[in-house]
Order: sequence, then C-alpha cells, then structure tokens
Amino acid sequence: MDKALYKLSHGMYVLTTKGGGCIVDAVCQISAGNNPLISIAVMKTNNTNTLLKENDNACLSIIGENTDKEVIKVFGYHSMRNFDKFAYEKLQENKGLYFLKIC
Repeated sequence: MDKALYKLSHGMYVLTTKGGGCIVDAVCQISAGNNPLISIAVMKTNNTNTLLKENDNACLSIIGENTDKEVIKVFGYHSMRNFDKFAYEKLQENKGLYFLKIC
C-alpha cells in the first residue's frame, strides 16, 4: 500500500466497485501511517457513486501516460446501466473488484 501511495499524484484514475466503475481525477491522500486514508470525488449523478454507497470496497487504478485510450472510452463515455465495462480485456479481477492489468 505504501508504494501505491507514492504513485498517487494529480492525474486520471479508473475507480471500480462491485457493479461498476468510472474515470475520476479528484483523488488525494488525506493521511498516512498504518491506516492511510484517501479521498476520491465522484459526481453525485454518476452510477458509480450510487454503487459506492452500497459497497464496502473499491479499487483505484492509476492511468499512466501511455495507457490505451480505449480505457478512457470504456470507463469515461459509457454507463454500466447499458454497457458492460468489465468485459474490457485489459481488466483483471481480484476478490470481486476489477483493476487495470497495465497502466
């Protein structure tokens, strides 16, 4: 977890939870230590916001400069209400949460 927090900077991320995910750009580290805390802003009208309230876990994938632009298209321009974002081939699943295999 500590190594991941060092990579947290201003940028774009794929945020996923059970049942959905979206692109976010407002992420910041609130505290460090044994129980690090981060803050993630998600639009109120976004389906992922509703899903986050229903689930205890979420996963944040950092989108690198060389990430396939298809990631932005899949997670930024579609809703899980009518499009299966988790069918994207560059995702990996662990304990019910999806994350980008390569960023």
